[in-house]
Amino acid sequence: MDVQCDVLELRTRHPFNIARAAGAAVRRNVWARVRHGDLEGWGEAAANHYYGETDGTAVAALQRYATVLADMGENPARIEAIERGMLATLGRNPAARASLSAALHDLVGKRLGVPVWQMFGLDPVAVPSSFTIGLDRTAVMLERLEEARSYATLKIKVGTERDAEILTALRKAAPDVGIRVDANTGWTAKQAMARLPLLEEVGVELIEQPFAAGDLDAFRLLRDNTSVPIVVTLRQKCPGSAKAEMSSFGICSLICGRTLLPERGCAAIETTGS
Repeated sequence: MDVQCDVLELRTRHPFNIARAAGAAVRRNVWARVRHGDLEGWGEAAANHYYGETDGTAVAALQRYATVLADMGENPARIEAIERGMLATLGRNPAARASLSAALHDLVGKRLGVPVWQMFGLDPVAVPSSFTIGLDRTAVMLERLEEARSYATLKIKVGTERDAEILTALRKAAPDVGIRVDANTGWTAKQAMARLPLLEEVGVELIEQPFAAGDLDAFRLLRDNTSVPIVVTLRQKCPGSAKAEMSSFGICSLICGRTLLPERGCAAIETTGS
């Protein structure tokens, strides 16, 4: 099996800002390919500086991981063994590992002549998607509703002093859609508690990543004062000792180099609209 990769410069249609960072004008993602015989599987590494990755580190990691695939022989279906080998060869680098995992699944599906969803026995239309609206001026965020008109659920980026203004305006403009919020660690416990009445008033379905990973006191306080599910993203920046308790707080989304379905909320697949 041969591994190749290229860095792609992607210009988004709109700026995509979140609480902890303004969106880059150009994103540098890594297009990974695994070739076996006459077929080629594709994957993508969306490296994130916040988690210690860049397009450069992803390319370097993929070069290391290529030796793992070479050592595994000529059976691309040995995906779990290959993933274990990658992790043992070079830890962390989840975007790079996920890109090869995706490429291997794509390759095996092509070998079998079926799409990956069918390979897993899934229903491609049964999983509802949400449309994510990044932080911007409230008027601009309202304009994004036009692009989201075919979606029954919105995920709204929050984590600023304008949260109340944004959520009130969007709920008024779209009274019938589901609303989820993602603070991208932008809240303190005090800020989250102050926003709870509004979140419940507008009918927020879930709260994603409200606090920094491992801030157990904040998560406990929020969990004990609301029935709204909390999405806890357990990445490598979260201390290992905290993961067991955090996984009990609500919907647990585990991100560690391959895509795993969370125990609850496995239908939360988002589209950024970029």
